[in-house]
Amino acid sequence: LISGDSYSTIELGLGKIALAISDGMGNGERAHYESKETLALLQKILQSGIEEKVAIKSVNSILSLRTTDEIFSTLDLAMIDLKNAAAKFLKIGSTPSFIKRGHQIIK
Repeated sequence: LISGDSYSTIELGLGKIALAISDGMGNGERAHYESKETLALLQKILQSGIEEKVAIKSVNSILSLRTTDEIFSTLDLAMIDLKNAAAKFLKIGSTPSFIKRGHQIIK
């Protein structure tokens, strides 16, 4: 059984790293292909210097135009700034994520 889940780490320079997880709908080779293609597209857009919010919206738009099939993949993106010890989290097509730090929960 082939999983539809894929992940990628993308070094963007200047102390910034993108961590991304994509889940292709269902399982098998088609789901795996969809998630891998989603991450490859995201990597190209981010490495071109486009800001992450625009990049994730662009990925969503391109994927929705690419096929008439009811096939899609989710995308969770963490943009990490190693210089400032800061992170941004962005998502498309998936339920909200939560960060738990001690007794505090951040949506």
